[in-house]
Amino acid sequence: MAEFATASILYGQQPLDVACREIASVGVRHLDLWHVTNWCEHLRDGPDAVTRLLERYKLRLLALSAYGAPPEALTQHLETLQRLGGTVLVTMSARPDVSVADYAEQIRPLVATATALGVSLAIENHADRCIDSIASMVELTERLPEAGLSIALAPIHLYNRDERTEDAIRALPGRVGLFYLWDWGAKGLGDWKNPAEQFVGTGRIDFHPVLRALRETGYTRPLNIFAHGPEHWPTPQTTDHLQRALARARRLAAEAPA
Repeated sequence: MAEFATASILYGQQPLDVACREIASVGVRHLDLWHVTNWCEHLRDGPDAVTRLLERYKLRLLALSAYGAPPEALTQHLETLQRLGGTVLVTMSARPDVSVADYAEQIRPLVATATALGVSLAIENHADRCIDSIASMVELTERLPEAGLSIALAPIHLYNRDERTEDAIRALPGRVGLFYLWDWGAKGLGDWKNPAEQFVGTGRIDFHPVLRALRETGYTRPLNIFAHGPEHWPTPQTTDHLQRALARARRLAAEAPA
């Protein structure tokens, strides 16, 4: 049976205690902890405070997302991730004018640290970055074959490139460290923080072939239910949408062929 995670950024304007409480209340058991300066700083009170909340709400850390952090901070985050029992540190790559080869060399020391710690640095295929296409992800993983490098795969960015997520999954066997159940529709094109069509099952992405590809390539980690924008909603509204997204995700996973 598939397991599911979600990101604390869904409650980014609330304390981490509220985020963990609400996430646990709907039956999600794995957490993508966000810590992005001036946006969602859920690691602000330190690892010990996070540990206490994870234990209180019976959650397990899956990922730590730290976009925009400099290399020295990412090194510290890798150590924190291991301490908290997580598996992937998520960030995005360099500007689009940086070559994949140069970017691979930039992050090679971080990948070595992650490998030594038994975790991975997961690069999201974020739009307008040097690692955004299937070809660039494949090249990066070929240049850095160590276990400390993986991909945080976001279907919406592939969808907006007219590339198929299932093709990316099959091109990256064993290298997807985190997978986002993240949908997309026309409203997101007008405002990327409009979550109306971002919760799984509310947009245009067909997740049936995607989940089939994940199963065929042996992906067994929790699927990360994600959307940008719910942090601006009242907490009960976000939780209601998360609960409905979880129900849709469970149905989709049950329909995927064994």
